[in-house]
Amino acid sequence: MNAKISRFTYCDKRFFLYLEKVFDQLPDDLRDDILGDDSIQIISDEDFHSSNGLHYSFDKHIKYLIYLNTLILKEPVFDITYTVAHEIACYVAAKDNTGLELVDEVRKKLLVQWKFIVDLESIKPEEPIHESKGYKIGYEWAKKQKQDDLLWNYKQYFDEWSEERISPERFEQLYLDVAPFTILEQMTEEKNQEEKLIHEDALEAGVIWGVMAAIKELFHSDS
Repeated sequence: MNAKISRFTYCDKRFFLYLEKVFDQLPDDLRDDILGDDSIQIISDEDFHSSNGLHYSFDKHIKYLIYLNTLILKEPVFDITYTVAHEIACYVAAKDNTGLELVDEVRKKLLVQWKFIVDLESIKPEEPIHESKGYKIGYEWAKKQKQDDLLWNYKQYFDEWSEERISPERFEQLYLDVAPFTILEQMTEEKNQEEKLIHEDALEAGVIWGVMAAIKELFHSDS
């Protein structure tokens, strides 16, 4: 491991492996510039926004701070490394450009250039908040299923979902196979909830990510 990564003392050490993966994939000059610049820091916490208060004390003046939510450690390796790369790309894009649209355009091109995505069209739909209602329902549903059935039905998608940005076509097929609205109806009925379910893409996407998170745990438990 690059010894300079250890200088991110306020970053959960579980991220260090993923930081190393990302920095190894960056251009040499950029990697050296960031790791050698003490004014750039990476911190992490489980839920920054709900905390009553946080404080950090750095030896040197900080110009740029990258925040990582430890909840993403539940996600596939690619999602974690992509998140780290995304935040670094935001830093690089914003450093030399102004205007949100331009920064966003440069960020996407950097992620392609650094080979974190194959092309701009391969970016999967926006990932739901990991503790969202849909995510929790999908996760709880998956944990009730027989492990063999779960792996048999969805493993083919997990491999793609874990290692690369799933294509829109494959995501659509995954959506059809998981049938998230059916899961929402089933789980709501089990809990005797009378609330009306609304056909929302974000809610149903959360169900899918909850199911895949449960499958990830199965893989880890076997390793």
